[in-house]
Amino acid sequence: MLLHREAAATGRTYQLDVSPTGDQRADFSMVSCDSDGQVLTELRGTLAPDELPTVIRLLTAELAALVESYGGRRKRFNLAEKRRERPNAYAPWTDDLDAQLLTRFEAGDTVAEIANDMGRKESGIVSRLQKHGVDI
Repeated sequence: MLLHREAAATGRTYQLDVSPTGDQRADFSMVSCDSDGQVLTELRGTLAPDELPTVIRLLTAELAALVESYGGRRKRFNLAEKRRERPNAYAPWTDDLDAQLLTRFEAGDTVAEIANDMGRKESGIVSRLQKHGVDI
């Protein structure tokens, strides 16, 4: 893990994780929760360091415009509830977990089997496989 930070502000908690991908990029995850554990914000993706200035500029401008036009409705869910269903939901991926995922998929395990055993959603498994260039 390149970076792991947790912070609290205005009754909310924030978790930021950045992990190197091995290809000169980094996986990024930021989750915020209210005092009841309801997930309010979730941002995930892969960052190329040379793209950071542009990404920051675009996000700042576009999100500021969105705040002005947003009607205040938001989809909320409780991270603790999600993790009761899937213990590793929204947890960052590590190199070891990536290796396990690829080994199992290459060995013929189904996405459903892998998701169940790794405590993640099938869509998360598919997304991670695609990130590694696997055609599903």
